[in-house]
Order: sequence, then C-alpha cells, then structure tokens
Amino acid sequence: MFDRLVDRYQRLVRVTAWNVFRQTRDLDDICQEVFLKAYLNLSSLADPARFKGWLLKIAVRTCLDIKRQGFQTAETPVDFQEDWDSADQKASDEFSAPEVKSLLETLPAEDGLIIWLKYVQGHAYEEIAGMVGASEAAVRQRASRAMKVLRERLQP
Repeated sequence: MFDRLVDRYQRLVRVTAWNVFRQTRDLDDICQEVFLKAYLNLSSLADPARFKGWLLKIAVRTCLDIKRQGFQTAETPVDFQEDWDSADQKASDEFSAPEVKSLLETLPAEDGLIIWLKYVQGHAYEEIAGMVGASEAAVRQRASRAMKVLRERLQP
C-alpha cells in the first residue's frame, strides 16, 4: 500500500526538493529520506484524506533540515521537467510549467519555495509557515517581496 503512495507522490516530493536545493544529483536520496520519515510517522496522520498536505509538510521540513545541516548541492542541474509538469497540476493555465520553473529559479530558494507552495500548490500562509518553520507574518512578507520581484521581471 505504501509503495502506491510513493508512486503517486514521488514527483511532488522531487519538485519540493528541487525548490529547496535547485540543482542536485541527490534528489532520489532526499526523496527516500522524506518517504522513510513519512512511513515511520504514519501513525501520526490523523486524517488520511490529508495525506498530501501532511507529506508535503514532511518534505519541506526534511529538505530545510538537510539544507541547514550544510548539505552541498551538486553543480550538475537535474532535468526533471516531467516531474515538474505532473506535480504542478494546479498551475494556472496562464503559465506553462517551464515558465513557472524558470521564474522560480530567479528567486532565492526559500522565497521560490514559498511562492510555489502558495500559488502553485494552493496552501494557505498559515500552513506554509508551519512547513517552513517561520511566522505567518514572515511568510507573507517574503511572498510579497518575491511577488514584487516576479512582477517586475514579467513587465516589458
């Protein structure tokens, strides 16, 4: 049963890891760690209908913890456009997945993560704050600044 959940959500976890690390050849190892933590903590999931959000929270926290521990990203970019396309099913029709990915690459990684969680995945600021370990006010402020930068870059 858990292997079906891994198959279903692996792309979401990979794109989450990309949003934190941007370029790494270690995405599979990071994803494996996320799913291991999820499996070991499955009993803490109160509502199975909220599995996706619960897993996303584990993915974000795990990736940020790894990054804070000094994880070095690889110099070789990883191309997983198929993963990105599948994970971004909620993306607006106005932007294709490559355009969203390209825009997010221009932001600092944590700002890009917040924008992706808010505007592509559709999470509330309160949820994002819990995922990234910051106050809701700080998340709102970072999102506002990042959106301002993106608007400036999108204007001719």
